[in-house]
Amino acid sequence: MTNPVAQRLAPGGELRVGLIGSNAVLITRAADGTLRGVAVELAGRLAQRLGVRLRMIPHENPGRYAESLSTDGWDLVLSGRDPLREEFVAFSEPYLEIESLYLARPGLGLDSAEQVDRPGIKVLVLKGGSQDNYLTRHLKQAALVRVEGKAELARQELASGRVDVFGGTAPGVYALAAEYPQAKVLAGRFSVVHQSVGVRRANADLLPYIDEFLREAKAGGLVAEEIRRAGLKGVNPAP
Repeated sequence: MTNPVAQRLAPGGELRVGLIGSNAVLITRAADGTLRGVAVELAGRLAQRLGVRLRMIPHENPGRYAESLSTDGWDLVLSGRDPLREEFVAFSEPYLEIESLYLARPGLGLDSAEQVDRPGIKVLVLKGGSQDNYLTRHLKQAALVRVEGKAELARQELASGRVDVFGGTAPGVYALAAEYPQAKVLAGRFSVVHQSVGVRRANADLLPYIDEFLREAKAGGLVAEEIRRAGLKGVNPAP
């Protein structure tokens, strides 16, 4: 291995890439078990450029992913930029922007995201995810209800009335709304997740290499094509 960046990022000759496996914006699993999506394409091209093998490490939910960051089981992550993750991760420039939306239970009477932060409103989020971290910092009156799992849990919680709204990625919210048409997607986004590549803080000096790679991938249409291929709403290449 002669590439000095590869020697730092993947000293064992294998690039271990961690990410949230339940985030369909980044990764999906085909019926034959093959992993697909923008994260897989980006990681594959970077590994090829570095001349190393690729091993994707999809964690089953945001909580498990967050726990993994303090371990030595990864070399690179594909993740939303988040202050709570910066203890362990140094982030690249964004390559993707994902809108965060609310899905409201039937009969709630709210119309927009701006109306959610009021007393008595219970907001469901996936524990450890970007929406959890953002709303923890910004909600002043509504109450957060955190669950460890996948977005599909939200339908049951909304239908039972145990929570009032679910805050998630736009594709996840739209998918739930299609399965649960009685619920309402509230107008307006409450945040934008800037999806980036992360390296260990000790390798932060390698980020210019990663940034150049991402700029080439965006300019070449890779990110836009993967969004189009997956039919993702509320997701755009970062400027």
